[in-house]
Amino acid sequence: MNSIKFVLGIIIVNLIPNLSFGQVSISYTDTTIEANQIHEIPIQLNVQNEDSVYGLRIEFEFESEHLEFIGMESENTISDSVLTAINNKNETIIFSLSSVHPISKSGTLFKLSIRPKLESVSRLNNSKLRVNEEEEIESSFSAEINSVTSPVTLSVSGDTSEVRTNMTLDIGLAGLQGRDLNSFSFILDYRKKSFDLISFEANETLLSAGYVINSSIIADSLIEISGNSETPVSEDVSIGSVLLYSNEEGLFEFNVTEPSVNNGSINIEVETEETLITEDKTAPEIPQNFKATFSESTDSALVELTWSVVTDVDLDKFIISRNDGTSVTEIEVDSTNYTDVLKKSGNFNYFVQSIDFSGNLSEPSEVAQITIISVSNEIQTGFVPLEFLLFQNYPNPFNPSTNISFGIPEAAIVKIEVYNLLGQKVKTLINSRKTAGLHTVTFNASDLSSGMYIYRIQAGDFVQVKRMTLIK
Repeated sequence: MNSIKFVLGIIIVNLIPNLSFGQVSISYTDTTIEANQIHEIPIQLNVQNEDSVYGLRIEFEFESEHLEFIGMESENTISDSVLTAINNKNETIIFSLSSVHPISKSGTLFKLSIRPKLESVSRLNNSKLRVNEEEEIESSFSAEINSVTSPVTLSVSGDTSEVRTNMTLDIGLAGLQGRDLNSFSFILDYRKKSFDLISFEANETLLSAGYVINSSIIADSLIEISGNSETPVSEDVSIGSVLLYSNEEGLFEFNVTEPSVNNGSINIEVETEETLITEDKTAPEIPQNFKATFSESTDSALVELTWSVVTDVDLDKFIISRNDGTSVTEIEVDSTNYTDVLKKSGNFNYFVQSIDFSGNLSEPSEVAQITIISVSNEIQTGFVPLEFLLFQNYPNPFNPSTNISFGIPEAAIVKIEVYNLLGQKVKTLINSRKTAGLHTVTFNASDLSSGMYIYRIQAGDFVQVKRMTLIK
């Protein structure tokens, strides 16, 4: 497939006429322009010898079916006290100037902006001129504008993006003013090695105008995009956007081949902007609200870890770190929760970090600390918890006895009492001094009736209660 590119233009024919009032005149410079585009025509004021200008009125006539008046831009280069005004009435442009200080040097008065509407030969005439409020002078200046069809520009552009993330290529057609867009088609080469195609999304404006837009992969790195409608548009439009996933760093330019507008009846220029893909060096967001809770069974302890969602668009996964005091274990997960299964008792510290596709690692979250007693309900020799603990009784529900475990970080007098739901104490299980470590006491409820009971521990300033159920 070959790339086809056409460049056409128009020429405004000028003989540089002068409209004189004594030694004062205005003139038009020779100008080369392209049709169907906005163009600026400089209007010159020429002042010679001892003449000066403090007032000026010029009238231009144009053919509105051929030319469109856009406006004017004042240069203000010949005086620091010039007031100008311009009016467009029907097919006449009236320019007026007044200056507090007389103007005695030549320069550009303003730039007249016009746009040829269609392929034609049209004229811009200067019909009247008045200098310094003198009698108007009829003039016969006529500039011929030869307009030919100018090309339409198919553009492909994308912003700077980062490697291993999605990037967007915007595709549009420009230079359609006054011409119907019935159909278009082209092939985009998106470089398979450097990018993966995610999707093509058509512009909603074209779809709402009745356009049928198709996209299809025709080769390993080529996507063909086409559209047509019985209800054409006649202004610059966005065709849509291509979403790509970038695989490597670099400066890339995307190739467009076989472009066609209205089945080839309108010539096309192709413009592609280079897109820079850079390496991401920004660390992702730190996971927030990190929490750890646990429950025990006969052969393991289940630690439930949860945290808030991280919003980075290039987030890859999370890394949980577990420190048991002797070693650190890292666990990779894809979601914002994880259940860790422990087979031993001890003190455990957890934290979580987020990591993106570029390998950037966030700072650690807050640390969550837990203490697990022996999962078989046997005291682990020599283990000392970091804080006062009261564990759920096991088994629960029970009949007629159950074990209640607790841990104390230092020697203390420990009292454990059992109450019914009326608040009446039914039994004292322990009321004595215990050494630092983990301990277990057995509660035998053979003399009590079925129901729910509360057990309460007090060790120094530490007080905690839990519930248990007796079923006979």
